[in-house]
Amino acid sequence: MFNISIVSFFERLFFKPNILDWVLISLLSPISILFGLFMLLRRVLSIQKNYAIPIVSIGNLTVGGSGKTPFVIHLASKYSDASVISRGYGRESRGLIEVSSRGKILTDVFKSGDEPMLMAKSLPNASVIVSEDREMAINLAIEQGAKVIFLDDGFNRVNIKKFDILLFPQTIKNFMPFPVGPFREFIFTKLFADLNIIENSDFKRVVTIQNPT
Repeated sequence: MFNISIVSFFERLFFKPNILDWVLISLLSPISILFGLFMLLRRVLSIQKNYAIPIVSIGNLTVGGSGKTPFVIHLASKYSDASVISRGYGRESRGLIEVSSRGKILTDVFKSGDEPMLMAKSLPNASVIVSEDREMAINLAIEQGAKVIFLDDGFNRVNIKKFDILLFPQTIKNFMPFPVGPFREFIFTKLFADLNIIENSDFKRVVTIQNPT
């Protein structure tokens, strides 16, 4: 119950702050500004490595879900010889794991994580790799013959040369960086992206329920 209350508090603070929340946001805003400055310097000072094949990153500036996984699936399904690389949040493994190879599942959901397994099962013509080290995964994908690579949640991988797509929710009320706002970096960092798209305006998520019983 305590954990649920904490999560509910931060969800409200980040996305639907009330008057008291704005007082807290104002008091702690210097911490958020320092965090934003650190992330900005990290982005500006990083040297990007250019790979031999196209790399497309689908990411967001806000914490939480924004429809990245179905967006990655939709894009990757349009290509043959594609590889999808994800960190694999929530998995019970570490290091580099090959989740699938051209649609053939190579591991279980505990080692892959829920979202990478969903992508693997939804992409019969693509390969899926999870790794904390995205560069290692990119090199493996290239060795295995990938013609295009999709990075799941890769905007903050500032040392990789890529085409950056950022997804945004339709409504945002709190534009502060973490820890008193939902943004991982300053909002104007979206100018570093190649394409910014807004849910329900530029794209829509379609939710279906299978086996409801």
